[in-house]
Amino acid sequence: PQPAQTKPPPTVATSGPSLEDVVKQLAAQKIQFQQQMATQAAQNIQFQQTTVASINDLKTQVGQLATAMNQMQAQGSSTLPA
Repeated sequence: PQPAQTKPPPTVATSGPSLEDVVKQLAAQKIQFQQQMATQAAQNIQFQQTTVASINDLKTQVGQLATAMNQMQAQGSSTLPA
């Protein structure tokens, strides 16, 4: 009988970055993404606040127009002021 031959483990040729480098890169990208999302969320909140303020201003102006038109009708005026 021949003695058992032990084969060395197969070698894997790696030409890319190591697993550690890939994990570090993913972690850095995750942090960057989270920062971008936080910035976007802050911008969205600011936009919503500005929009609400604009809508409230428009409500006030429409109310003022309605009041003015009602007063004109009560006075018998059928034409709008210039």
